[in-house]
Amino acid sequence: MRSRTFLLPLLATLLVASVFPPPGVHATDVPACLADCDRRVSEGADLAECVAATCGPDTPTCDDRCAQRGATLAARCLAAGHDADRCARLGRDAAARCVAAHCERDEPPPCDERCATLGRHHMERCIAAGGDEDTCATEGRTVVARCRALHCERPPRCEARCERKAEGILRRCLNAGGTPERCAARARDALERCLDRCAPPPPAVCDDRCAALARRFHDRCVDAGGSPDRCALAARRLLARCLERCDDLTGPTCTERCTAEAADHRDALVASGRSPARAVLDARRVQRRCVTLCERER
Repeated sequence: MRSRTFLLPLLATLLVASVFPPPGVHATDVPACLADCDRRVSEGADLAECVAATCGPDTPTCDDRCAQRGATLAARCLAAGHDADRCARLGRDAAARCVAAHCERDEPPPCDERCATLGRHHMERCIAAGGDEDTCATEGRTVVARCRALHCERPPRCEARCERKAEGILRRCLNAGGTPERCAARARDALERCLDRCAPPPPAVCDDRCAALARRFHDRCVDAGGSPDRCALAARRLLARCLERCDDLTGPTCTERCTAEAADHRDALVASGRSPARAVLDARRVQRRCVTLCERER
């Protein structure tokens, strides 16, 4: 009975997160099988077992997904009238980059790599829509540079404030009798949230959002007392179902458009004589307002 009752708050939290998701996780990414498990858990089912069963087999694998992405890009490249050999090479390169970015790490990628992923996706969408490869590659590099300037360059004073805040949380937690591991985790989470306010994180591509959702599910499942093996299996099922919805070749997301709008705003301010540092601060405010509107529209 205990395994059911202590997992009920976890599922409730996850379902609330599906309506009011944290940054980087979209409500539309959350599979409907979680809602079905809400009903089953209330009838006595185990959450991890339910998600593992209801969300289906953990296929395709991440490598399979990347291979399919490469094949889709190659096919759209051909349909756009490009050379067959170049399209095949483009598809292979896209699949390899996808594996390196999404399948070979357990932690979220750093800011500069997320911006590089955005640039690659822009280039691939551009080619799939019929654009010239060299022109699309140039546009992709511009997306990367603008993304890094807007999202990855934090003001040093803001970083220092965040580090002091995290150190205070760690110290108070230890003084209150918390374990070093738990207190370090709390301080690390506080630091990450604070740094995100210094500079908003880059918009996540669909695969990254799904990976974040699966990591959150796994961590909360284990924290609630679930078996690590069963929680891991359930998280893989959840990830696979979420990935089925992804097609990053169809067009930029709302948050990607926000980054482009904010970068345009920054460039216009600099052109009018505003200092680059002040222009970036103003552009980040524009980006945050835009993302808030994106969240409201979901």
